[in-house]
Amino acid sequence: MTSTATHPRLQIGNASPCPRARRMRRVWYGLLALAGGVMLLVGTGLAPRGAAAQICTDVEPCMAQLQFGETRRAREFAAKILGERNDPKALPVLTKALQSDPGEFVRANAATALGLLTEPLSIDALLAALKDDPSELVRGAAGEALGRFMDPRVQSPLSAALAADPDHGVRAMAAESLGRIGAAPALPALTTALAGDARVEVRVAAARALGAIKAPGGLDVLKAVLGQDADARVRGAVADTLGKVPGDAITEILVGALQADTDRGVRLRIVRALGERRRQEPVAVLIETLKSDPALDVRRETIFALGKIGGSLALDALRYFAEKSVHQDLRKAAQQTLADLPQGGAATSPTKAS
Repeated sequence: MTSTATHPRLQIGNASPCPRARRMRRVWYGLLALAGGVMLLVGTGLAPRGAAAQICTDVEPCMAQLQFGETRRAREFAAKILGERNDPKALPVLTKALQSDPGEFVRANAATALGLLTEPLSIDALLAALKDDPSELVRGAAGEALGRFMDPRVQSPLSAALAADPDHGVRAMAAESLGRIGAAPALPALTTALAGDARVEVRVAAARALGAIKAPGGLDVLKAVLGQDADARVRGAVADTLGKVPGDAITEILVGALQADTDRGVRLRIVRALGERRRQEPVAVLIETLKSDPALDVRRETIFALGKIGGSLALDALRYFAEKSVHQDLRKAAQQTLADLPQGGAATSPTKAS
C-alpha cells in the first residue's frame, strides 16, 4: 500500500513527515469528518486495491471476511467497513483480529474500528495492543482508539505510552488522546513531554492536550517552554494553550512573550490568545503592537483582539486606525471591527474574563 494520504493532526507547519509517520497516518485515519472532528476510515489508502478484495458491504459478510479472508487486503477492508457500520455484534471478531491477525494494517484497522464502537469490553484488548504490539502502526491506532473512551482505566496506560513508547508518532497520539478525554491526572506526563521530549510533534501534541484539559497546573513548564523552546511551532502551541487556561498570571506571561518572541507566527497566536481572554491588562501592549509590529498580519490580528477586549482605550485606537492608518488592510480591518461592535463601537465597557 503506497497512499500519500497524510495524518491531519500530526502534520505540523511545513515539517515533512518521515516515512514511518506517513505509514502511520495511512492506517489511523482516512478523512476528517466535517462534524465533530470524528475520524472515519473512508478513502485515502485504507481500502484495498482491486474490486476482488472489496467483496463485503454489510456487517455479517464483513465479519466473515475479516475472519476467513484469504488476503490481507480483504481483511483490511472488512475491518474498515465494520468500523463504519458501528455494530456491536462485530466486537468479538474485531477484538480477535486486533489480537492475532498477522497483518499489521488489519490489526490497526481493527483497533480503529473498536475505537469507533466504544464498547467497554474492547478496552482490555486495546490496552494490550498499546503496550505490547510490535507494530508502531497498531500501537498508534490503539492509542487513538482509547482516546474515545471516558474510562479511568485508559489514563495511566496512555501516560505510560507518552513517556516511554519508542515511536514518536505513538507518543504524540497518546498525548492527543489524553487531551481528548480531559485526563487531569495525566498533567505530570504531559508537562514532562512538553518540556523534554526530543520530537517537535510530541511537544506540540502535549501542549495541545494541556490546552484541552485546561488544568491550572504546569504553569511553570508552560512559561518556560513559551520563552525557551527552540521551535516556533511548539511556542505557538503553548501560546494557544495558555489562552485557554484560567488564572491571573497567564496574561502577564503572554504579554512578556509577545514583546520578546522574534517569530511572527508565534506573536500572531499570542495576540489571538490575548483577545480570546478579553482582559484589559494587555491593551496598552496590544496598541503598541498594532503601531509597530513588523508583520502586517500580526497588526491586523491585534485589531481583532482589541475589538474583542473593548474599553475606551482600545476603541480610541481602533477609530484612529480606521481613519488614518496608511495601510489599507489595517484601515479596513479596523472599520469592520468597529462596525461589528454594538452600536458600531459607539460605547462599550471593559470586559473581564479569565
